[in-house]
Amino acid sequence: MVRAVREVTPLPVSAWLIRVARLRVTVGFGVAAAAFWLARPSWLSLGLGATVALVGESLRVWAAGHLEKEGRGDRLQDGGVETIEHTDNMAVMGFSEVVSKYRFLRKVFQNIVKEIDRRNPERAILIDYPGFNLRLAKKLKERGVPVTY
Repeated sequence: MVRAVREVTPLPVSAWLIRVARLRVTVGFGVAAAAFWLARPSWLSLGLGATVALVGESLRVWAAGHLEKEGRGDRLQDGGVETIEHTDNMAVMGFSEVVSKYRFLRKVFQNIVKEIDRRNPERAILIDYPGFNLRLAKKLKERGVPVTY
């Protein structure tokens, strides 16, 4: 089965966007620390806040086990896309899952960069996974490969 691909106008990934994406966690932590310092919280408000945060994290962990994250890579491959790593293996949700799969994700990233050097693609289309793909976009840009994100 052959699918027609319509022309997509690429969105350039600028260097400042990559810098901003990298700084978002650091800046967010700084803003949270400043808000905490300026708010002068009481022990009661800290306890309530910790309880709400714990309930929210528990709900997120529970939901991660009930959300469907599979099948996307199969549909890409059925459409004729050659994949280096199946998206089901790359699907992570939340900090704990990222930490547990960090070595695997780093190895995948290194393998993709090696394939970029070997194949010298005309264009890269990056979908989802902003933390991963913004780093990859920088490597692609260094190699002169246009990126559509």
